[in-house]
Amino acid sequence: KYKFDIGFNLRPSSIGVAFQMMLLKIPKRVGFKKFGALYTKSILLDVTIYRADLFVSLLSNQCSSSVAMPLKSSIIHDHDFLNGILLAPGAGGEEKKWPIENYIQLAEGLLAIGEEKVAFITGPQEVKEKELLEKRGFTVFNNPSLEVLFGLVAACKLFVSNDCGPSHVAHILGVNQIVLFKKFLPEWFLNRENSRYLSSPFGVPSIT
Repeated sequence: KYKFDIGFNLRPSSIGVAFQMMLLKIPKRVGFKKFGALYTKSILLDVTIYRADLFVSLLSNQCSSSVAMPLKSSIIHDHDFLNGILLAPGAGGEEKKWPIENYIQLAEGLLAIGEEKVAFITGPQEVKEKELLEKRGFTVFNNPSLEVLFGLVAACKLFVSNDCGPSHVAHILGVNQIVLFKKFLPEWFLNRENSRYLSSPFGVPSIT
């Protein structure tokens, strides 16, 4: 039914994807050396490299930041939120989340020192957080489209979040950023001059 010229496996631990590419008789198969025998081209899986850069290295010698350059030129900035501060309290698991009350305290502190634009981004799983934030009177962008998300992040002057999907949008766009980790893993953090991370051996809630 399908005829592919080339296939890329971006899931380093998935032997199933590698086998599926073989079953589909894809002539050129690219992946990581963990299952190198199943590919026509493979590279080492280096967990010290930011994961997006590792993925891009399968395609070329460029890094994610260079790939993002043409992307940036096509993004429509949200001028209503230009130079605002975005907070993203969501994450893929509860153990990755800094308590919502901490985020609220941070937002209130920023407003108290004169920041005029402080808003939150929430996803479809953060229903309770969204309701609580709106009750407190905060602006909440709930489950924004990719176009809106990129526009908001590109326009902000600071992005603070847990280890979550939107944090990687901020990484790629190169905005000023702080990420809170349960355990710091270099493969999930793009080390830049204007990016910082906080972590604690006692878990994200203990970060103060």
